[in-house]
Formats: sequence, C-alpha cells, structure tokens
Amino acid sequence: MNFIDFSEQAQHKHFTEPAESKELEYKLSQSKLSKSFWETVSAFANTDGGLIVLGVSEDKKGIYQVVGVKDATEIRTQIFNGNNNLECISRPIINNDDVLITTYEQKQLLQVIIHPEQYNSRPVSVTKGTYVRTDDGDRLATEEQLKYFAIERQGEIDTRLLNNFGLDDLERADLQSYRSLLKAKKANIATDTKEFLSDIGVLKKDRTSNENELKLSEGGLLFFGKFSAIMDRFPRFQLDYMKYAKDSDIDWEDRVSVGDMNFPSLNIFSFYNIVLPKLVAGIDDKYLQDADFTRGTYYADLKLAVKEALVNALMHAYYDGYVAVKIVDR
Repeated sequence: MNFIDFSEQAQHKHFTEPAESKELEYKLSQSKLSKSFWETVSAFANTDGGLIVLGVSEDKKGIYQVVGVKDATEIRTQIFNGNNNLECISRPIINNDDVLITTYEQKQLLQVIIHPEQYNSRPVSVTKGTYVRTDDGDRLATEEQLKYFAIERQGEIDTRLLNNFGLDDLERADLQSYRSLLKAKKANIATDTKEFLSDIGVLKKDRTSNENELKLSEGGLLFFGKFSAIMDRFPRFQLDYMKYAKDSDIDWEDRVSVGDMNFPSLNIFSFYNIVLPKLVAGIDDKYLQDADFTRGTYYADLKLAVKEALVNALMHAYYDGYVAVKIVDR
C-alpha cells in the first residue's frame, strides 16, 4: 500500500477514481478525527491493510472532493494520542512513517497507511468491537471470524491436545509410510511406537495433569488420523484438489476430494502424497537456450515452489472453519 499522489488523481477538486475499496477509505475529519476512524483502522489491520485519507468528502453520487483538514498537525497529534489509548484501540499499530501530510491546491490532507497485522497478533479491536474490511466498508466481525482470530492466537494446532482420542484413531499405514520416509533420510528413529509418535509431535505430554499423560495432538490427528476420527473433532474437515485442462475450463478433468467414494479415508498426509505428484506432473519443463549456449530450466524451482505452496495451504489452514481447503490446478 502506497500514498496517493493527489496532484495526479484529484483534478479540478472533484474526482471519481480512485474510489473507496477494500483497501482505500476517505474520511472528512476537517477539525477532528471522524468517529469511525478507529473502526477502519481495526478493519484494515484485521484484513489486508489499507490507506485512510483524511480531508476528502463524498456525495451521494460517489463524487469525491478534496476539502482538506483545518489543522493537519493537530489531527496527526489526535491520531497518535488515540494510537496509544486503550480506549481507542487495543494496542498501538500506527508508526511515524505511516502518516503523511500532503497539500493539494492549498488544502492539507492526511494519509494514514494501516498495515495488516500478523495472524497471531489479530484481532485489533476498538471500543465498539472487532472490525474486518469487506468490499468498501467496515463490518463487525462475525462470531465465526472471532473464533478464527482466537484459534490463530493460540498457536499452531500441533500444540493443542485431545481428550478421548488415542492410537486407534490413527492410520497405521500412513504412520508406517512416514516412518519409511524418515528412514530413507537416515533419521534417528525410535523403535517404540509411542516414543516415535512423541518425537514427531503426534503425541505430547499433557503438563496440566500430574501424570504428564501422553495425548494425541490436534495436528497429529489431522495429519495421520482416520477420516472418521478427524470428523469427530473437525466436522467440517474437507480437502479438495481439482485439475482443469485449460484456464477457461469450467469442468474439472481430475479431482481428489476427501471423504468421497474414491477417497473415503484421507488425512492431510495421504492427501498430500496423492496431490503433490499431480501438481508436479503439470509443470512444463521447456527447453531454454541462453546467450552463452547453456540449457536453462526453471523446473526444479517451480517444483519446489509448488511443494511449498501445497504444504503451506495444508499446514496453515483453519480446520474449524466453514470453507474447504481447495487446491486448484490450472
């Protein structure tokens, strides 16, 4: 997100572009900050970030006019006073470099960049609640979105432990396959099953109990669990892969969908092992002739990038949500 050059955008005081959007908000704030300023700060911080411009009015036809602020320095002071006031915002997120005072036709404007917060630092809240940005407006976060923020702040899923789940809820074939992969890499592997599962984080000690009982982690269940057991904890668990022959195609030519007739019992590990070769198979390995007559190829780089993208999509997904993890291959 960058500041706007109003010498180019706001010709003749009136303009229609750039219009307000998911990442741009205009506010009047002529003598003091608009009451909704901190709501927009919260919304941008909890979504994808954005730019707030103070000193611009909008009429019912969507025409914007640069009217300016009366005292930009005073408004800037109000911003930083509020930025450090817990009654305005839950914690400071605006830095000195994020606020710019500009002048257009002898009128002062303030531009404020709001950066998106890291996932484990959300949500940023204000007095009225927690906001997110949708389309060109600030909306109070839904109950599901608040739950999403709470889950993210708790850390990775492999640190949360499950009661009433055990080794019988794991796919032994997948565990054996993973053990073989580690052996091929000459890793030092424990022979005892529980010790092995503890070493790889599938089982963890429950240090809240006096016995330090080993319990199955949520990450271990998702990664190696039986589909029925996963659904007991994550009833909306769904992984989908769809391959399209061309970008313009509507109908897929290949699909891997967890829980359907062809794949009745997939977990993250088995889904990954099926889908990665399909993604890699679609990478073109074109012959490139460089000026020094050496053959160049980006195949290895693309293969690594695809693998990393798939891993991130699966490992950082929100499995308590309502939306499936969807891998689209075009």
